[in-house]
Amino acid sequence: MQRSSYQDAVNTHSGEPAIHTYRLKFFDDRFGPHKDIEFKAATAAKAISIAQSEASNQSVELWCDGSSLCTLKRTNDGVWEIRSSANRSSSSGRKTFLLG
Repeated sequence: MQRSSYQDAVNTHSGEPAIHTYRLKFFDDRFGPHKDIEFKAATAAKAISIAQSEASNQSVELWCDGSSLCTLKRTNDGVWEIRSSANRSSSSGRKTFLLG
């Protein structure tokens, strides 16, 4: 039996949003050393919000339950650039989003 995306997003026992394990993988760059931070969040939006506050100016990869979601990087203009991972984007390549 195939589960719906709604069922995947909700804990079927309690009706509460499912909590996922996210991991931030920091790059070794001029802003800091390589490190990983693991945390729990109910949505990717919440995980991206946490990633932005943790990353400051450092580039990070955001993973969810063992799968790469995206890379976050702050531009010189202070805008967050979010690039979807190649394995999650369409056949045309990566998608880029900007958050100001």
